[in-house]
Amino acid sequence: MTDKQLLHESTLLNKSNTNLKAIKKILLWFCLLANYAQAQPQITWQKYFFMSIGSTYISTIMQLKDSGYLFFSYDVAPSINKKLIRTNKYGDTIVTKPYQIYAFNIIKTFDDGFLLSGVENGISKIVKLNSNLDTLWSKSFPTQTYGFAIQTRDSGYVLVRQNEVIKTDSLGNMIWQHYGFGYYSVLECFNGDLLATGRSYASIYAATLLDSSGNLKWNKEYADFTISGGANFHLYEAVQLPDSNFVVVANNWKTPFYLTCGGFDLAKISKNNGDTIWAKNYQNLALFSDLTSLSLTKDSNIIFSNDFDLTKTDLQGNMIWTKNTNVYINKLITCNDGGYAVVGISVHQGSNIWATYAKLDSLGNSYNFQGIPSIAVNELRVYPNPAFNQLAISSEQLANEQEVTVTIYDMLGKIQLQQKIISQGDFKVDVNALPSGMFMLQLKQEGRLFNGRFLKE
Repeated sequence: MTDKQLLHESTLLNKSNTNLKAIKKILLWFCLLANYAQAQPQITWQKYFFMSIGSTYISTIMQLKDSGYLFFSYDVAPSINKKLIRTNKYGDTIVTKPYQIYAFNIIKTFDDGFLLSGVENGISKIVKLNSNLDTLWSKSFPTQTYGFAIQTRDSGYVLVRQNEVIKTDSLGNMIWQHYGFGYYSVLECFNGDLLATGRSYASIYAATLLDSSGNLKWNKEYADFTISGGANFHLYEAVQLPDSNFVVVANNWKTPFYLTCGGFDLAKISKNNGDTIWAKNYQNLALFSDLTSLSLTKDSNIIFSNDFDLTKTDLQGNMIWTKNTNVYINKLITCNDGGYAVVGISVHQGSNIWATYAKLDSLGNSYNFQGIPSIAVNELRVYPNPAFNQLAISSEQLANEQEVTVTIYDMLGKIQLQQKIISQGDFKVDVNALPSGMFMLQLKQEGRLFNGRFLKE
C-alpha cells in the first residue's frame, strides 16, 4: 500500500472515530434528557369544596389534551347546582357551565367536542357539546335510570342503562338495542365487539359480549352473590388487556361481615366465552366496598379503587402497592404523566360531605392539599388562560358597581400587580408588563376572597 493510500485510510478511520464519538455524545445526551425527564416531580394536588346546601359530589372526570381536567359536580338533597367544571393541570378552575342533566360520565368525541350521559328528570339522556362546552343536541331514552355512554369507532355511541345496551349513530339516533342484565358500564373491544358489565337480577355479577351489530356472543354470571341489598352491586368497570382478555373490578362485601358472600375484587375473564381465568380477593382492603373504578397504567399494569383505597397490581393481579387516599373514590383515571386523578367525596368539619378531586403521582401520593371556597370554584372565570396582554375576569358572585381589589402574586408570594377596579360584570386587567410564568390571582370585595391562577405567556 502506498503512502497516499495509507494517508487516505488513516483519514477515513479518523472520520469514522469522530462520527462514532459524535453518535455516542448524542446518545448520551438523549439518555441524560430521558433521565432528567423521569426525575422531574409529577404534579400532585388535592382540592375540595361544596357549592351550597346539602352535600356536594363529583361523579366523573376526564383529562384534556392540555393536561387539564373536566369533571361534573352536583349538590344532593336536593339535587341542584349541576355543573361541568374545567380546570388547568394544577386543578384551578378555568370554566364552569351549568346543565340540567345529572352526568354519570363524560367522554371526548372524535370532533374535539364532548358527550355527557346520565339522567334528567328521571329519563336517560345523552347531551352532545362542542369544544366550548355549548350544547349542540340531546337525545332522551324513556327509562328512569342513569346511562353510561362511549363513542365507537364508527363515530356512533353506545349507551348502557338498566337492562339495555343501545347503539346510536353520530347524532344520537337509535340503530339497535339489546335487552339483558342490569348494566353499569361498557367498553369497545379491539375488534369492535362490545363488553357490557353489571349484575343479573339474581344480584350476581354479570357480563355480556355483543358484536358491533348487537348480536349476542355470550352472557356470563360470576360468583355466589345473593345477599340482601345486592341490587347495589355490580361489575363496575372493565379493561381489555393486550392478550384481548378482560380484567373486571367489582364492589364486594367480604367476610366476616357476610359469611355467605362470594365474589371478588378483581378478576380476569376470557374474551372467547367469559370464563374466569383468575379471581382475586384482597383481604387487606375494605371489608365493604361500595364504589370501584379501574384503569390500565402507563407502565402496563392495573390500577383500581376500592372505596378510599387505591391499589396497583400486575396483569396477573399480584399486588404491587396499595394506598389510602382519604377520598371516597367515584372515578379513577390514568393521566398522561403516568400519575392518576380521582374524584369523589371526603368528610370535613366533622360530618360535612365535600366534593373532592385530586391528582396523584405514579405511586398514589398526593401533596398540596387545598380547600377551595365555593365562589372560587363555581363562579370565578379567568380567561384567556394562558394570557398575553389582558386578562378577563368574570364572577356572578361579584356585586356590580362595587370596588374590587385585584392582586396578582408570583409563585413565591411576591405581589407583582395590585389595583382597584369598579366591578361591572366582566372586566379586564392589563398584564402586559408581567414576565412569562405562572401567577396567583386574588380578588377581594367586601371581605370576600376569590382565588385563581393563570399562566402569562
